[in-house]
Amino acid sequence: MSVAVGILFNRHKPAIEKYLDILIERLARKGLKTPFALSTEGPEFVSRSEFPSPIDYLLVLGGDGSVLRAMQATLQKQIPVIGVNFGRFGFLTRFEIEEVIDPDFNLSEITVSRRLVLGVRALKGVESLTGYALNDVVVHRPLERNIEHYHIRINGESLPFIAGDGVILSTPTGSTAYSLSAGGAIIYPQAYVFQITLLAPHTMARSPIILDDGSVVQLEKNPPSSLYYSLDGFTVKTGDSLEVRRAPYDFLLASPKGESLSAIISEKFLWGRRG
Repeated sequence: MSVAVGILFNRHKPAIEKYLDILIERLARKGLKTPFALSTEGPEFVSRSEFPSPIDYLLVLGGDGSVLRAMQATLQKQIPVIGVNFGRFGFLTRFEIEEVIDPDFNLSEITVSRRLVLGVRALKGVESLTGYALNDVVVHRPLERNIEHYHIRINGESLPFIAGDGVILSTPTGSTAYSLSAGGAIIYPQAYVFQITLLAPHTMARSPIILDDGSVVQLEKNPPSSLYYSLDGFTVKTGDSLEVRRAPYDFLLASPKGESLSAIISEKFLWGRRG
């Protein structure tokens, strides 16, 4: 049975379209089926929950945001995602298009790693809404408010009340995103932990808190009122309280064989370079 490789692409990246036909033709030469090529914002992908045909791998052409969108559709089906970089940072899109269309490119030359995902349950009145985040869950104050007070419980144990702009709960994958800008730690991508990072806290105690993957975090405002939150930087939602824990599924992300975290950090943050 031949391997099926779906394609998901960001239509706002003009350079991608000129490679699509070439990519499909090169995959066919290798005996790989390409049952679909969808835009991340097209009507066929609007639900972000399923694909029109079964696939074994998903090629995502775009930036890290395109991979985050793809996560919602691949997570429960455990489909490995191969990110092809047409963006800026490329933390999740670890391949260049020239590599993938090269006649010598082979799926046996990739490494698929498991990435921790956060599962989120938001209570809103009598409703309970669920979602997943590969990078982070961000709770933040509305623009019209100067400061918010938050009540955080870890495994049922309350932290002191926190005043500030918000709270970030980030995965190891998301530790190099918003959390890092707010003073969070860089965590090895395959580690099974997550962290709490405070956004502009009105306190001298601003170090991140690293939690094991069995921890449960509950968060609400003090006094209780609507929380504003987003998952992986997408649509802002509201809820009365949040419960965050490790999701029952890991995200499967492909990278070149032999790639190291130190090389990525050096490339993206220019660590270890002078001048």
